[in-house]
Amino acid sequence: MWFWRTIGGRIVLFLMLALTPVGLIAVIQTREVGEQFRQQAEAALAATTAEAVQRERRLIQQAFGATEALDPAVKPLLDDPARCSALFRDYVKAARVFLEAGVLSPDGHVSCLSTGETRDWSSSGAIGPLMQDPKPNVDVRSGDLFGSPFGGRPVISIRRPIMVDGVFRGYIFISMAHASVLWDEPGPESGGPISLVTVTATGDVLMTANGEDETLLDAMPADARLTGLYGARTQTFTTRNAQGQLRNFAVVAILPGTVYAIGSRAARPYFSANAFLPFTIPAPVFPVMMWLISLGVAYAAVHRFAIRHVRKLQRAMQRFELDRRLPPHRRRKDMPAEFGAIFETFEHMAETVIYDEAKMEDAMREKNVLLREVHHRVKNNLQLISSIMNMQIRQIRSREGRAALVQLQERVLGLAAIHRNLYQSENLARVNADVLLGEMIRQIMVVGGNGPNDMAIDTAFAPVTLDPDQAVPLSLLAVEAMTNALKYGGRTEAGAEWIKVRLVRRDGETLEFSVENTLGSEPVEDTATGSGLGGNLIDAFAAQLGGRAERCQTEESFRLTVVFERNPEEECAESPSCALAPGHPPEDLA
Repeated sequence: MWFWRTIGGRIVLFLMLALTPVGLIAVIQTREVGEQFRQQAEAALAATTAEAVQRERRLIQQAFGATEALDPAVKPLLDDPARCSALFRDYVKAARVFLEAGVLSPDGHVSCLSTGETRDWSSSGAIGPLMQDPKPNVDVRSGDLFGSPFGGRPVISIRRPIMVDGVFRGYIFISMAHASVLWDEPGPESGGPISLVTVTATGDVLMTANGEDETLLDAMPADARLTGLYGARTQTFTTRNAQGQLRNFAVVAILPGTVYAIGSRAARPYFSANAFLPFTIPAPVFPVMMWLISLGVAYAAVHRFAIRHVRKLQRAMQRFELDRRLPPHRRRKDMPAEFGAIFETFEHMAETVIYDEAKMEDAMREKNVLLREVHHRVKNNLQLISSIMNMQIRQIRSREGRAALVQLQERVLGLAAIHRNLYQSENLARVNADVLLGEMIRQIMVVGGNGPNDMAIDTAFAPVTLDPDQAVPLSLLAVEAMTNALKYGGRTEAGAEWIKVRLVRRDGETLEFSVENTLGSEPVEDTATGSGLGGNLIDAFAAQLGGRAERCQTEESFRLTVVFERNPEEECAESPSCALAPGHPPEDLA
């Protein structure tokens, strides 16, 4: 199917449709000419067969004529064998072509024999059918059959029934040697040698050209039911012989209704290439070959002048797409002017694309440098603010005031950590959330005054990248959640004190962030309800992520969970906020 979608395939399909009517006309005309050629070959075979059997026809007709002439003279002499024998002896002697003549009685005895002998054929199985259906007939028999004194030579017998007052009295028969009726060889102008077989109207073979079975297999059709073809007119047809060879056949009447000659020769194809090829091309194959050759020539021409140049252009485009390399410029002498213009246009377009991409890359590099500088300056300013707040914390004596400033300092340091991470990231459009969250947790533990020996911290973050629009609120959410966990966490009755922070990936692009901590023995105000400032900030940051903060408290632990959908990278790449802004403040705090 791929080939038919190409230019070459469609051109071949079009040419097939265009050349099909011409091919059909050629096939039809070839078949008509081939049919005329076959008819001419059959007519020539019929004429050759008729010419070859002229001698046989003359002798057999002479023998039948003799039986007809002898019939009125023999009838009065049936009861006088001596005179009857003398009559046949004188006739055979005068004709000089017959071996013997006589009368075959209905009881199988031979009387009136020209040789003066008397024979008894009643024991032969061939006598019964002859007597049951009296009619003129011819057969070939061995010379020693029924005691004939011809040394085993094949003998042709012609018989005519004798009817006296409507009563069958036997047959007049005349015998002649088989060799005396051999056919005349056809000349070279007749189309070559043929195979000849003489048969009776019942299909019995009288003789072949040389008496061999191989000749009989060549000369007889495979379907030997030829009785429908026996008539006064010559019949011609083409079929396969007993050996499966296609041959022309002609059935010529030697004696209508009694004896026929069948001539055959190998059927020749209408178109023969033997003059310049070692094989023969049948007639129907020739127009099909010409049709296929026309398709091949047309496709080769289109391929040379169009398709191969299109493929060159395709390969040049593919190579330019992969590595932005232009094909070497060289003169294409065999390329049509239209394709040369297309190649020049492509080269100019490719050069323009390379130049524009270089300018865009320089602009992007410059923008990234400026953006990194912005993040670096913001981080420095936030660290400066944190240092000022730290100086202020050391001067405040009130515990509540110091706690408030510490919480504010943690939030400022969280923003500073975000900008530091953005500054150090190779891709400003994507932030490694697992690295950012780990850094935020470590910083909170240091600033909050709780070291690793005070509380067990268990963190597990999936390797996820987020755009800044989600990384910033997620980091601030983690700061607030960890601040609450450190503030309200405590030892359980078993004495264990821990915090578990998780960022896991659910199915697809769904992420789940959770912070779980142990609860002390003293109750707290806004852990489950989120009624304080930290709870409000957590709800706001969760809403900015596109999720909702879920809180779950038991007697020993408190768990905060936020489920949200990760923004696809394509949307982030198209959004200016990914590269230009580290996030937006919550709407209710702006």
